[in-house]
Amino acid sequence: MGALRCVSAVTVFDEPTPLQLIEELQPVVYMKSSDYSFEVLGKIIELMAHWSGVVAVTPYYSGFSTSEIIERIRNG
Repeated sequence: MGALRCVSAVTVFDEPTPLQLIEELQPVVYMKSSDYSFEVLGKIIELMAHWSGVVAVTPYYSGFSTSEIIERIRNG
């Protein structure tokens, strides 16, 4: 992701949701796949509205999620 010209930064977080990190970084765009619940995305949308940030939701493609790729690597 970080190699894409349109991506300014990529980071990881240890919390269940990235709300604190998003508030600190105040990104212009935050992107997630459509497999995330509206409950989680709604809180992020509300937070980002404070600085006119946008949450972009992309379609979910089975087999292409980071979690699934990591799981396949772990299982060989």
